[in-house]
Amino acid sequence: MTSAELSAIIGLVLLSVGVAAPPTDFAGGLFMAVAAAFLIMAWSPPEKRRSYWLTLLTAVLFAIAAAQLHQNWAPEWSIQMMMGAAGLMSKPIAEGFLAFGSTLTTEMSRWPAKISEKLGLGNGGDDA
Repeated sequence: MTSAELSAIIGLVLLSVGVAAPPTDFAGGLFMAVAAAFLIMAWSPPEKRRSYWLTLLTAVLFAIAAAQLHQNWAPEWSIQMMMGAAGLMSKPIAEGFLAFGSTLTTEMSRWPAKISEKLGLGNGGDDA
């Protein structure tokens, strides 16, 4: 497989997910997004760095989404700038996901007691 064939295959994969950019520009944008995510993580206090892998995952996913929306939202920006900005936002987004998951877990643990109370089953199934 030649480099031209490989570039064509990568271009087709990018087009299939909705990114109309050359593979080299897209790869540079992914690099900028991950570098921006690492920069934001380096500036955060050490006790706030628990979301390491989630931050990297959100940086990549939101960079891909930014590449898809690049032509519609900010065609005057380069695709790397748009993807880098998405990488900068990945740390707060990852922290929001963690906070949402924690709240969801807390609320879901209360549901069995609320349901049994509504159905009149007593103390939520605890016999003690």
